[in-house]
Amino acid sequence: MIFWIACVGEPLPVDPESPRLYRAGQLAERLVQRGHKVVYWAATLNHAKKTFRAAENRKIRVRENYDLILLHGRGYQKNVSLRRVLHSYDVAKNFSDLASNLNHRPDLILCAYPTIELSDACVRFGRSHNIPIILDVRDLWPDIFEDYLPKPAALLFRPVRSYFDRTARQAFSGATAITGISNGFVNWALNKGHRKSTKLDKHFFHAYLPYEPSGEEKRAAEEYLNKAGVSNSPDGFLVAYIGNLSFDTELACSIDAVRMIPWEIAKNFQLVICGLGEALDSLKRQASDLPNVIFPGWLNKAQISVLMNRASIGVVPYLSTKNFRAAIPNKVGEYLSAGLPIISTIQGNLAEFLEENKCGVTVPNNSPKQFASAIVALYKSGEERNNMSRRASNVFHQHFDADKVYNDYCKHIEELARNRILRDGGTET
Repeated sequence: MIFWIACVGEPLPVDPESPRLYRAGQLAERLVQRGHKVVYWAATLNHAKKTFRAAENRKIRVRENYDLILLHGRGYQKNVSLRRVLHSYDVAKNFSDLASNLNHRPDLILCAYPTIELSDACVRFGRSHNIPIILDVRDLWPDIFEDYLPKPAALLFRPVRSYFDRTARQAFSGATAITGISNGFVNWALNKGHRKSTKLDKHFFHAYLPYEPSGEEKRAAEEYLNKAGVSNSPDGFLVAYIGNLSFDTELACSIDAVRMIPWEIAKNFQLVICGLGEALDSLKRQASDLPNVIFPGWLNKAQISVLMNRASIGVVPYLSTKNFRAAIPNKVGEYLSAGLPIISTIQGNLAEFLEENKCGVTVPNNSPKQFASAIVALYKSGEERNNMSRRASNVFHQHFDADKVYNDYCKHIEELARNRILRDGGTET
């Protein structure tokens, strides 16, 4: 069968330094391995690095039965900005123009939501050609916009919000099926689209595929982290964050927490903040007098593997916005894969999940003192921390193992496409 996957915010297999692939990238790889043809519609802009992969629309052959089509937009530097909205419009328009001119129609389209514009364009195209559409919900756009806007701006934004609401409702009501990273996300989309749940609507957690670097890769990663100042001492206690450095994190709070850790612990302690993003310079200034706060930069998958083997704790330090309250973020599966207990600041679904599975703790938002207390308690806990680590590994294999989660997702995609083919009296391609 032929599948189109549309997703504009993830690393791609053609990006430099062999980045680890996320949800859409892993689904594409697995569908090709299962004997299908995949066209992956992405963006010329690398969302994480804010750099362009190409200066115009471009088609790239990844390998047999696997093509990338990069859709060009004007680009943006800030995640919450008018320019990002205009960029998303550019990308959606280029999808509509290029999709109409391709000779081979897909048996199914899966589009990551957001962006609203690309999701709507995919649904419109699918419906006009009798192609089933899955919208896979990762963020609650546009509901979350006002969480990031000051009140005067939020009032001015309401007419735009109404437009986005209508477009999102149209996309969800027209989709064949809704999937998402949590049950809360799926239910939100169903409500937004004024539709009832069916067996086609399912959640699949953000899964993670652990990477085992080669000997040479591991040596290079060890050397890179050592030069960056990341401790490799057996007495070290590393708390790690790996992700985008945006202003919707509470990394500033975690840095303040470092100042409150007693010296007898702080001398063996490091907070390692990995990644790139608009908050990086601000965070570096804040931590400029703290030698045990380390910024190694953006890490490739071998470096991430080595870092997580050195770490003792993984942190999920996000604001408890509507979006995060309903989510189980992708950081969770990543940390659990290495047996790392989690410190989270997100109230809601994740707090309940960590408590139920006894593999992490949740602290209040904007509370450096309680963040520091959680670090100290886990440092001192010894046997209990080891028990949490064992439970973390078990929870990973039950809920976040990419081999299990994404193979189940592929079966769901195949079944939906097959039903459409049989309904129309055709045969599989």
